[in-house]
Amino acid sequence: MAQSCSQEVVLSGSSEDDSMHLWDLRTATTLVSYRPAAPASSAGVSCIGSDFVAVAQTTKPAIHIFNWRKDQPHCRMSLPERVVSMAVTQDAALLLAGGDSGRVFLWEVASGALLRTWEAHYRSITAIQFTDDDSHVITASEDSLVRVWSCGDLLDYSAQSHAAPSPVVSWNQHTLPVSALAVGSGGIAARICSASLDRSVRIWHIPSGGCLASVSFPSPLTALALNPCEFSLYAAGSDGNVYVVDLASPVPSAAGGYSLSPPQVFKGHAGAVLSLSMSLDGSLLISGSKDGTAKVWDCASGQVA
Repeated sequence: MAQSCSQEVVLSGSSEDDSMHLWDLRTATTLVSYRPAAPASSAGVSCIGSDFVAVAQTTKPAIHIFNWRKDQPHCRMSLPERVVSMAVTQDAALLLAGGDSGRVFLWEVASGALLRTWEAHYRSITAIQFTDDDSHVITASEDSLVRVWSCGDLLDYSAQSHAAPSPVVSWNQHTLPVSALAVGSGGIAARICSASLDRSVRIWHIPSGGCLASVSFPSPLTALALNPCEFSLYAAGSDGNVYVVDLASPVPSAAGGYSLSPPQVFKGHAGAVLSLSMSLDGSLLISGSKDGTAKVWDCASGQVA
């Protein structure tokens, strides 16, 4: 999901036909089609400011950067390995990419300079997100870990030498690969949500280093989205359903933390749901599926808009 020129748009992509398409959210009109642009995953697409979008390629170790208004890449970046997840700071100054090996690459966008590379995980990095104040970055991996890194430490060249940075906190409660992240507002105090193939979502708190809540689902999970007010969390299932968790009324748990009500279900896809995104006002949810369709849901009714 992106916003450009005061117009709310949806970006969809497929690795099968090596293309992406930009749609007007309200009219479903196709605005631009991009090629070659085979996104590795929804986590491998990231806006750079208001004019550009970076796309990690599925079949080769490269990132293509497109101007929103042009169908061909503005530039191409060759990499030492394939990357599957990316994130960009709010000011579009820094770009992070997570590789298949567990390495993270940090670039300065304006110059294209590679500032740092480090071994963040033991297996492929499935998701990367910054906190909304860009003070910390959260990484998730197929090694089942979720880790938090201080951007100040990553950019501290005086202390860099040959030592790898240490995570601020590392969470290991998931038992299978972590597939998605959703980060709320509030900087370091934000709620960090992680989804896993172990059929659970966990909500973390950086200052305490603890897990605030855990929710179980009937299906392995593939994507997450938070509504802007953080009243609801949407989790995509490999069974084709989208599950809705009410975050507004948590109940204290006897085991510590909080318990949440069983999720509601949006049904409509015939294949695994691979990506989720919210409209800016939180009234619409967009889901992309392996069945080749994208659906726009009215969040209040749970019906396709």
